[in-house]
Amino acid sequence: AMRGDEAQVVEAWQRREAEMAELRTAAAAGGSELQAVEADVEAKMAAWLPELRRHIGSITASVAANFAAIGCAGEVALQEAGDAFDAYTVEIRVKYRPDEPLQALNRNRHSGGERSVATMLYLIALQGVTSTPFRVVDEINQGMDERNERKVFGLLVESSSRPDTPQCFLLTPKLVGSLSYNQHVQVQEIHYVRNDLSSGPVCEHGQGGAGGAGGVAVHDVDQALMHKTSLQAKRMMLYGDDA
Repeated sequence: AMRGDEAQVVEAWQRREAEMAELRTAAAAGGSELQAVEADVEAKMAAWLPELRRHIGSITASVAANFAAIGCAGEVALQEAGDAFDAYTVEIRVKYRPDEPLQALNRNRHSGGERSVATMLYLIALQGVTSTPFRVVDEINQGMDERNERKVFGLLVESSSRPDTPQCFLLTPKLVGSLSYNQHVQVQEIHYVRNDLSSGPVCEHGQGGAGGAGGVAVHDVDQALMHKTSLQAKRMMLYGDDA
């Protein structure tokens, strides 16, 4: 017969042995579950990554053509990170001068106008691979030199006038003169007039393009807008067959 302390030792050992058996069973089950999850991730990645690469290839071809149209060079590259999906990035590389290599778009290296050009050409390239009812671009031409603004505007009009492309709104306080328009373009000019004596309506008028809006009264204008400047015009360009 065992003494009391010996019985306690045996009971403790048996209890620990049972706990270890449970842990081994749980670990085996967890390992099987982990393998199933890893297999599922690999299967989804095998279908997803080639499709992503295909889209990036289509975008970079369009970006390269758009940059070539303005006498520069550009491309888009996918920075892969294995199964760390939140670390995947798309890098825009540009070359604005013949004596420099393609470089990643960077605020410390490129001017605001150069970054605006690259962003606009990238957005134009996205039209071929994304499906949206419309796009809004706000003051993207600010900071561009006149030559690049004219060329980018022409590319935007051409790409947004193709069949089955979404309507595009370009909001800007100014445009260079003598731009090329087509029948799909509609121009609306909105004037905010400072008025210290009255909060009466501000008038909006449309011009250019088929189906122009004509004169429209705009009511309930935010009083803050009335005091921005004595006269400020903001043009709104509408592109697409639905304009």
